[in-house]
Amino acid sequence: MKIEIWSDFTCPYCYVGKKKLELAIEQFEHRQFIQIEFKSYELDPNVCLDSIEEKIKKYDIPNEKKQEMRSHAEEIGLIINFESLVETNTFNAHRLVKYAEKQGKELDVIDLLFKRYFRDGENIGDKNVLLSIAEEAGLDDKEVDSLLCLNKYGRAVQNDELIAKEIGIEDVPFFIFNEQLAVSGVQTIEIFKNVLEETWEECKGHLDVKKGTEQCCKSYCVGDDCDQL
Repeated sequence: MKIEIWSDFTCPYCYVGKKKLELAIEQFEHRQFIQIEFKSYELDPNVCLDSIEEKIKKYDIPNEKKQEMRSHAEEIGLIINFESLVETNTFNAHRLVKYAEKQGKELDVIDLLFKRYFRDGENIGDKNVLLSIAEEAGLDDKEVDSLLCLNKYGRAVQNDELIAKEIGIEDVPFFIFNEQLAVSGVQTIEIFKNVLEETWEECKGHLDVKKGTEQCCKSYCVGDDCDQL
């Protein structure tokens, strides 16, 4: 079962939504057959926000709801320090994730990006911060330094955003389960569990057995990079 997740690392809803999905997966009987693909999405690549008040407004979080959301995040093991957020651009962070994916370490990098931004208040658009994250995740620092100096994996980020545009994604987090069911925004753990079960039931009739492993994944692409059958 494939789950595609479009998100951005400065979006508190993405942080909370990702964690709730993970908690739902932990309770899912067939979790060993789940394949998660993280997709790039820049909430606003052209505008830098100067103050926390502007960030709260952008993410549709009224001031009076800050403490409520912080407490809710803590209930699922997350720390969100709204007061320490800094203005940043996430394009390079998304490029780093694309590189980490090739090394099988994208989940570690994604977790660190969210934690460094929301827990520690670090600027995840800063090269030194990204290098520090890469080192903590066990990535090659020279290769990461090289890709950050150039535009490596930039096209991969843009392709994800092109897919989002073509299928009508206008905000994140956005989850697509096996290209069949879509879930937008932060949902409860119970809702995610129900979607997992519904997708699995739909998937059961189309299982491929390869080397003793059940697989129920789909794949699509758009644009000129698709392989022609």
